[in-house]
Amino acid sequence: MSCLLPIGPFTILESPTEGFASIAFCASGAATIIPILAPDIGALVIPDSMFFPEIIACNFTNTGLPILTVEKLGEGTGSVTSSPVGIDFGTDCSEGYGPGTVVTLAATPDADSIAGVWGGARAGYSGEQAMVRVDQVRDCTVSFDLNLFDLNINLAGTGTGNVSAPGIDCGDQGVDCTESYTAGTVVNLIATPDEVSSFTGFTSDPVCADGMITMDEDIACTANFNFLPLLLNPISPGLASNINTISAEQTSSNSNVAFVWGFLPGTTIIGGPTCNGTVINIKNPRLLSIVTAGAEQIANYTFFIPLIGDFELPILTQAVDIPTCRKSEVVTNIIRKK
Repeated sequence: MSCLLPIGPFTILESPTEGFASIAFCASGAATIIPILAPDIGALVIPDSMFFPEIIACNFTNTGLPILTVEKLGEGTGSVTSSPVGIDFGTDCSEGYGPGTVVTLAATPDADSIAGVWGGARAGYSGEQAMVRVDQVRDCTVSFDLNLFDLNINLAGTGTGNVSAPGIDCGDQGVDCTESYTAGTVVNLIATPDEVSSFTGFTSDPVCADGMITMDEDIACTANFNFLPLLLNPISPGLASNINTISAEQTSSNSNVAFVWGFLPGTTIIGGPTCNGTVINIKNPRLLSIVTAGAEQIANYTFFIPLIGDFELPILTQAVDIPTCRKSEVVTNIIRKK
């Protein structure tokens, strides 16, 4: 049963001969107002599934305009306004409208957020605007999600190493050099050079300098790794007709190192499949030996130097770390007679 009433309090008498609702419904407040026609007229809806012989009275109040309420969800931030005016999220989240009014809700995300999905009366709708017909009490939700920004890592320099962070494993067989983070996330970049390299800093964007990145935009950082120098020691003890040792430090561990020698400075380009194009700074160099460095990154070679003539003989030496093709500086050795 339904009837049309103006706004205000009312008492209705119900008789079983007319087929109206039972006292049980009235006593529990089951008689409700759904305003559907005009600002000053409402409809009283009373269930008629149960009947009693008594004549009963039901008290109620016509509440008037149907209310539209908007609730914000999500970790992001933003505002919601309405047309016709009435909703201004943050100060006014509810408004009564004439029954049947079509209200356009506009969600405006803050700079670090995006408008997501609507719910309630506009469930499943996505976008920054939604239209709601207020033909009864309506509740809507809208989610604001935090923006996602990309962090890209590039590697540069002569050396090798790795950059890591949550979601990033870049370099040294790691191939994940890009990750997306929600706005405001602070990312700590950790640069780890390989054993024969040094890390010389982050460049590209100034915000990369200290490796602590606040994600408020898309950012690209370059990690710079340079090879450590290959250190060649002079021949020791440097005596002719004697056993001598030559050594190189900061080699690749457990890897091959080539020692070359000659008498005159010059330029010689190495060919072949290994370290092709490496320039040796000795004219017509000769291979002294290829030895395997130990885990401590030191390569030693012991050899005999014969006595040649009656003078002190200068010998030029240079070393090449074969895995990295790094070369040492040329060392001038003065070989003395005993």
